[in-house]
Amino acid sequence: MAEKHFPVFIQPVYDYRLNWNGFNLVFREDIPIAENQFSPLAEEWATFVSIPGFRFFFSLNPDWLQRGMQGMPFPADQVVFILQPRQALDGDLMARCEEIKAQGFRFAIVGDAGSILSRNEVASIAVFAAAEAKEKTPADVWRKMERSDVKLFATGLNSMELFKWCAEKKFAFHTFASLDGFRNGKDQPRGSSKLTLMKLLTLVTQDAETHELELALRQEPRLSFDLLRLVNSASMGLRTKVSSFGHALTILGRRQLQRWLQLLMFAHQKEGANDPGILMHRAAARGRLMELLTKSTIQSPSLEFQEQAFMVGIFSLLDILMNMPMEDILKTLLLADSLDAALSRREGMLGEMLKLVESAESLDFDGAAQIMDKLKISPEAFCQAQAAALNWTHKINVAE
Repeated sequence: MAEKHFPVFIQPVYDYRLNWNGFNLVFREDIPIAENQFSPLAEEWATFVSIPGFRFFFSLNPDWLQRGMQGMPFPADQVVFILQPRQALDGDLMARCEEIKAQGFRFAIVGDAGSILSRNEVASIAVFAAAEAKEKTPADVWRKMERSDVKLFATGLNSMELFKWCAEKKFAFHTFASLDGFRNGKDQPRGSSKLTLMKLLTLVTQDAETHELELALRQEPRLSFDLLRLVNSASMGLRTKVSSFGHALTILGRRQLQRWLQLLMFAHQKEGANDPGILMHRAAARGRLMELLTKSTIQSPSLEFQEQAFMVGIFSLLDILMNMPMEDILKTLLLADSLDAALSRREGMLGEMLKLVESAESLDFDGAAQIMDKLKISPEAFCQAQAAALNWTHKINVAE
């Protein structure tokens, strides 16, 4: 029976400093995927392959072991295979893992700490659901873990409070699930980065093309929101609905934009630089992913539609970013009806695309499959779009 193609959902993996140090590639166990299906991702991620210590985590398909990992496109010393508890109890499978380990591949085991410590000869990483580990793991087990060579991987984080607990326990790898825990206002970035503001000011003073200004705006969801709020203010006398960033820039004008940016530089001068970038990363990745998906939903999509898709994706986390209900935020913006419907009610094609992105983030395979069928997006196209979106997000977030 030929192996089926099915969506691979990709989660950025963070280190204790909230830098990316890997990708977790998640797929359904009941629909096996051939290792050579990841070749397009390896081509997209050449930058990550060159980063020392960067890891690519995969749920282990035992068939890959039988084929000797011939089709795995990533370097062996950067690949970590995640074993489920039942797989760790399979003696033959574990013996095969020992053989593959000699090639440089690494292994992680999901489960309780005791079983992981007892199988330390194969696994070098222990995978825990973060909230459950915090609540149920005894203190003496953590002490044993600290004395071992096993690295810790926390999954399903939803707040900075939980992340900080994991950092105290010396977790090396972290993935974030729902970001609802960021709604309390304490974990939110406090404004637009000086780097983006300075870049925009430079572009404006050099009379750069509008599309260059749009590219800079894409790096900062909060700044984009502030721009639209300014454009929609009573002083602008706006009579039409904003449909894109380029439209907003045209309405605002270069002189007003430059003045506004200068004021923002002073407004943010005293703000701290240690805010987490989790929300910014996800908002940017959502926007770019939705923009790329337009090419799978419509033949030759217009630039305006691509821009609208990006805007919906990047604004879809504004309620968390600003700690306000989405309906209140939308009241301050005068967005086109299709954008408003997508953000407030997940309606229309843009709303369906946003639901697909959210399903992927929550690892809802069945829900995502239904929407992909409806939008006629192939699993391969979705997977490749995810990879490209993450690559783009990484590039815009490397401030150095």
